[in-house]
Amino acid sequence: MTQARIIDFPGSSIRLERDVEAMSEDHIGLARLAIASVFQFSQRLCIPLAMEVETSYWDNEFDLPITSPSRLREFGILRCSNLPEGLTVDPRGRNSPVTNVQEVSESVALEFVESLLTEDASDAAGLSIGWQEIEFNGMMARLPENFLPEGEQTVSLEVARGHVEHPVQSIGDTSWIYGPIGASVVHAPFEYRIHRDQGEIALDISTYWSLWAPGGPGRPDVDRAVETLLKDGWQRS
Repeated sequence: MTQARIIDFPGSSIRLERDVEAMSEDHIGLARLAIASVFQFSQRLCIPLAMEVETSYWDNEFDLPITSPSRLREFGILRCSNLPEGLTVDPRGRNSPVTNVQEVSESVALEFVESLLTEDASDAAGLSIGWQEIEFNGMMARLPENFLPEGEQTVSLEVARGHVEHPVQSIGDTSWIYGPIGASVVHAPFEYRIHRDQGEIALDISTYWSLWAPGGPGRPDVDRAVETLLKDGWQRS
């Protein structure tokens, strides 16, 4: 019996935007705001397992990335060292080095961004360094309360024209699924993409499981999480 289905790319998506032009925050300050919002949204809903950051030289006057030259340390990925069985998180950026940590927490994520934005011997002299995108593409998601029948350890997941028995991991008295897990389930249950535009930050929240899409049993949890961000100053696009 099908219990959930995979939604094709780009999934069921929500875009939130934040005007930061008048905030006078530096690159670290904007990263702090963005990462704090991601973890605020994730409370009791998701556990980030990997984060990838794209950096570039930056024109601070116009708040735009400089396309040339490119940094040698343009990309970096932060990843949990102890991933659930079958979960695969590979770098998407060119020559993206992987840093393994015990937990991708809010503080660890911010420290990682700070380290990437720190100038080193490979950087061009006299150019500012900023971040352009932060993506969370490896994720655990808590199954809706009372969704999984007692004793079940998998979710029957419809993928294209077939089915996959997706493993479930227990944390205390809650049940969680995770992803991506290879060629059959190529996206995490939730993925976040934070990207900067001139004077603005956008946060794209995508779910690839029908459980959290409109009409799904987990959608009220998503709506409540979005509402916390709207109260904090984000706006729907």
